Order: sequence, then C-alpha cells, then structure tokens
Amino acid sequence: MHIRLTNGNPEKYTVWQLRRDNPQTSFPAEISDSTLADYGVFPVTPTERPDVDPRTERLEEGTPILIDGQWTQQWWIVALTDDEIAARDEAQGDQIRAERTQRLSDTDWTQVDDAPLSNGQKAAWAAYRQALRDIPQQGGFPWDVVWPETP
Repeated sequence: MHIRLTNGNPEKYTVWQLRRDNPQTSFPAEISDSTLADYGVFPVTPTERPDVDPRTERLEEGTPILIDGQWTQQWWIVALTDDEIAARDEAQGDQIRAERTQRLSDTDWTQVDDAPLSNGQKAAWAAYRQALRDIPQQGGFPWDVVWPETP
C-alpha cells in the first residue's frame, strides 16, 4: 500500500496509478522507495487489524499517519448506531435461520415412514430436528448459537 501527498495531505495511491499518471515515463518493474518519493509517493507500513465485536462495532481504515519518518496504516473502531446494531442482528438471525433450514432439509429423509432407520434412530433424528427448530429461542441467538450434535 502506498500514499501520495497532495498539498500535504496523504491519499491512497498505487504504483499502478503512478504508472498510469505518468505514461511517458519508463519505470523499472520494481520501483525503489527513493524513486517513488520523487513523485510524492510513499510506502505505508501495514499494521495488524484490531479485533472488533461484530455485534456493536465496525472497523474502518483510517488515513495513514507519519510516525518516526514512516507512513503507518491506521484503523478506527467505530461504535454502531442502534439502527445498525438492529440491522446486523436481523442479518445474523437470517443467516442462522437459513443454515438451520438447510440442516432440517438435509435430514427430512430421516422422518419418512420407509427410512432405513430403527425406531430409536428415528427418535434421535426427531430430537435433533426439534433442537434445530429451537435454535431461535436460545439465549445467545443470533450471535452465540450452540448447534445440536448430529445423531
């Protein structure tokens, strides 16, 4: 990742953009940092993405800042609004319900009269399927779901 300084302000910029913006210039395959600097382009030192709670936060990449002569990537953890939290909860619930529906569909065969299962096996599958149906009632739904074990 690189930045270009424009009127003293850093903006994301790629080597590809440098080549495009300077079509009459022949650059080597690997452009040195000193050559990039001649064009106001500087490498950005990447930093580790911080962990966020996806229920209540989102991660945004900030504008790189100059630290000890090196441009350094910045991250911002942003608290979600109540509306954003509600939307994320709803989307997560929809995703969990879709997974549950797929698991139920995959096991429909266990409940037909001519399934090659004993009565005990059918009962175990029926209990598994009921546990799947009960997932939305779990205390941690939709973020902390405990999936039942397949018989």
